[in-house]
Amino acid sequence: MRTRISVAVGAASLLAASVANATLVSTDGGLGVYDTVNNVTWTSDANLFATQFAASGGAVVSAIISDWSGHTFADGYTLSSSDFPSNGFMTWWGAQAWVNHLNATKHGNSTHWALPTTVDSESSAGEPDGAPGNPAHSSSQLATLFYGGLGQVAGYDIATTHNAAYGLFSHVQSDPSSAHPYWSGTKYSADPQNAWGFLAAAGAQFPNLFKRGFDPALAVSPGQVSAVPLPGAAWLLGSGLLRLVGLSRRR
Repeated sequence: MRTRISVAVGAASLLAASVANATLVSTDGGLGVYDTVNNVTWTSDANLFATQFAASGGAVVSAIISDWSGHTFADGYTLSSSDFPSNGFMTWWGAQAWVNHLNATKHGNSTHWALPTTVDSESSAGEPDGAPGNPAHSSSQLATLFYGGLGQVAGYDIATTHNAAYGLFSHVQSDPSSAHPYWSGTKYSADPQNAWGFLAAAGAQFPNLFKRGFDPALAVSPGQVSAVPLPGAAWLLGSGLLRLVGLSRRR
């Protein structure tokens, strides 16, 4: 017990660290988080789809499905509104279509949004803190973000144990009572019904996240998004909401 308390206290002290010394920095007026080491940008809203869903009254789902028209899934799955329940989470296929929608609408001036990847190997399962017997941070992009960037401690909720860079994000999904892991874009080859996921509530990643389940997604794009400054509202408007308003007015 004392060991866990000392670990938590030590990790909490990181909150006083200067963000200027971190590898994660705010970009695009605070709407993105740029990883200066790995050269990728994350959406600072760590549950952006739920925000879009609420802001559009659910209309964003129709835009996502429309933008998916003409695309197919390798396993033949058919996308529908049932992939996007009103709780703001998505199936694995829904999450794939959502990042396609971000690209179709040039969200944040990028057309390269994707779900984060995981190395599809049994050795990737566990708490990727790089300690002996545990996976390395490099086993997944989410591990690189949460452990390498945000100071995750194995076995602890990221909301309670993190460094100062954690404040760059909003709506991080880590409630231990609900235990909703983030989707990885990587399928689990040993069982195609499942995909890899990362549970921020405990800093664990695993391959048996059922694709038909409903979970959050965090999008990542290569490079620094919005090198040319955009108005603060552009990320939500770029997500298709502006188009939906135009359609409503014409009707």
